Amino acid sequence: MEALARSGAEVRVVGGGEAARQAALARSGLDVCEGLVDLGEAMEGCDLFVSHGSHGSVCQTLLRGVPQLLVPLYREQERTASKVEALGAGCAAEATRPAFDDVLAAALGDGALRAGARRFADRHAGFSAAAAEADLAVRHTPL
Repeated sequence: MEALARSGAEVRVVGGGEAARQAALARSGLDVCEGLVDLGEAMEGCDLFVSHGSHGSVCQTLLRGVPQLLVPLYREQERTASKVEALGAGCAAEATRPAFDDVLAAALGDGALRAGARRFADRHAGFSAAAAEADLAVRHTPL
């Protein structure tokens, strides 16, 4: 949270608890959103999406063509982060990494990450989660 506050970027934090509130008080440009947030709206104009790498937020971010900086906490998040890195649509960092500021700055300035994220979004343009769910429900409904 401190690295985000120091970054100079316009930052929207979803959740984050007390640390986020304190950082927002200390610096303008850090917007803290509590409660439920529409990630699609939150990502409008977003240059970089920073998260722990939950499957849902990673998928939504990829489909919108937004590069990601993932800070995984659990093994499945680490695997997801490695897949995003392999796509060239993001990078991963450790939460305790002393050079997190450098990783964040590099990710914000890396046009290749944006291009990789955009390639993924273009390749999957027209994908509808609702349509996929409906198709799955139809194919797996017992007769």
